[in-house]
Amino acid sequence: MRKIQEEIAEKLGMTISENSTDVRVARLRERLGKENRVLVILDDIWKFLDIRALGIPSADQHKGCKILITSRKLVVLKSMGSQKSLPIDVLKEDEAWNLNGSRPKMCRTATRYYNSCKGFET
Repeated sequence: MRKIQEEIAEKLGMTISENSTDVRVARLRERLGKENRVLVILDDIWKFLDIRALGIPSADQHKGCKILITSRKLVVLKSMGSQKSLPIDVLKEDEAWNLNGSRPKMCRTATRYYNSCKGFET
């Protein structure tokens, strides 16, 4: 949780070095509250994450603060109280290879990587 707080703070041009969780939460919430409009993107979340405990204000607390959460697990999004969920399937092999333009000659290492990841992440 601390790492996420530090990353958000960095994007806002601030540093959070306090050890107290309450102080970090308060500083981050105060700084986000100064922004008229802000989009917080939490990418590739694998388990429940308490947004309020991070210091991100809720929509009731700050109308201009929007949160976009991506996860491969729909249950995680539901547990976090997401308003809308948009399922996106894993890329098919041809789609994954075409992300980089023309399809290169497939080597064994790349094929193993593709198969182990169940498709490349977008």
